[in-house]
Amino acid sequence: MRIESRIGHVRRTPQTIYAALSDFNRLSTNMLPQDKISNLQVTEDSCSFDINNAGHFGMRVIDREPFKTVKIAATEDSSIKFTMWIQMKEFQETDSAVKVTLDAELNMLLGAVAKGPLTKFVNSIVDNLERI
Repeated sequence: MRIESRIGHVRRTPQTIYAALSDFNRLSTNMLPQDKISNLQVTEDSCSFDINNAGHFGMRVIDREPFKTVKIAATEDSSIKFTMWIQMKEFQETDSAVKVTLDAELNMLLGAVAKGPLTKFVNSIVDNLERI
């Protein structure tokens, strides 16, 4: 199942956005709902945590294209297998567009139930980026 976020408008350069996205140490404090997670473990390239009543999630950065894309994939122990990439593109000197795309491996039943929450999730990443 592929889910694409809305295209967000960030009043920052792609360099600033990339710096915030390419290190999970920065991401974990700004992007994750601290009231809904536990057992958070973070390194520069990976992050894992438990979400209340939803299971364990682990992810790692698998590719970085400076100032353009950060690609993230689920770790082997994650409850859901996915690949997510965050694209950024400068359209004015200090303004950028951002978009999040998520490919999740879900069966038909789970996909039908998860589509709404996953869409909300990718759009919340864009919302948070717009605040940096």
